[in-house]
Amino acid sequence: MRACLDRSEQGALCEQVKLRSKISLEQEKVIAEKEQKLSKLDEEKTRSAQELEEKTRQVDRLPVQLETALDKLEESKQLLKSNENGLDLAHPTYSHTLSDRYSFAFLYTSTLLNNIFLCYL
Repeated sequence: MRACLDRSEQGALCEQVKLRSKISLEQEKVIAEKEQKLSKLDEEKTRSAQELEEKTRQVDRLPVQLETALDKLEESKQLLKSNENGLDLAHPTYSHTLSDRYSFAFLYTSTLLNNIFLCYL
């Protein structure tokens, strides 16, 4: 093997080194971009998982809230009946008009809440 390279061989080697250096820099740039995208995706995944967990907790609470609302509605119906009985004694014709209005409103509300409750079962 020769100890010295002529100028053309040295030039070719320099060009190879430059090309390899340029390729290495491009590869490092691509790797950095990919790592940045991966980091953003990982953050997004974590955020989405937290949001999903919160939404799941909210959905889990809905049947309990609906049941509470239905209980309050039933209590209100009982109170209305009690109040109607008191009105019947005091003003028989007036209380029937009110009774018809409130009965329709409670029936509609009760049906609506029951339908919503069934959707979450």
